[in-house]
Amino acid sequence: MQPKALSIILLLMFLLLISVGSVAGQPKQCQKPMHSDHIIYDCYGDWAVRHVFERGVLTHKYSDATTVMDVGWFGSTEFQINRRQDGSIYYIINSQIDRVEMIIEGQVFEAEQAPSAVFYGPVTDPMLEAISETNSPVTMLIYSEGKTIEAAFSATGSSAALRWIGAID
Repeated sequence: MQPKALSIILLLMFLLLISVGSVAGQPKQCQKPMHSDHIIYDCYGDWAVRHVFERGVLTHKYSDATTVMDVGWFGSTEFQINRRQDGSIYYIINSQIDRVEMIIEGQVFEAEQAPSAVFYGPVTDPMLEAISETNSPVTMLIYSEGKTIEAAFSATGSSAALRWIGAID
């Protein structure tokens, strides 16, 4: 193999490793905080958090914790954990996804759903505990339309963020 061809292949492999291994960081909400009479908002590490109330009254509608998920060559998108008024908790990815495998320090959490514009994954206490306790990026395998996409998001600040929205004690 020619030295030039070998160096191009090595460069492409390096760029692929960087794109898959990096984590996107803070959501844009942390750069320009939102102010409102019915939303309480803060940031912890790489996570933005908010409590949303009905306008004019202090009736809780929902709370969420959002971070940015790096999706390699695809770019980035938001990953959100949402606690609803009824106490149910889901993770949300705004994309048409068939199945997700979330991998946190060797533990695998799987979720599937029928095709939809937004993926709502069920959240379990062990999953929330694993996200809040890890010091490593959370990796995901996302299955969509016959393709597998690797993704990752930062757990930095997740413990405080999940506690703030009432998802963990």
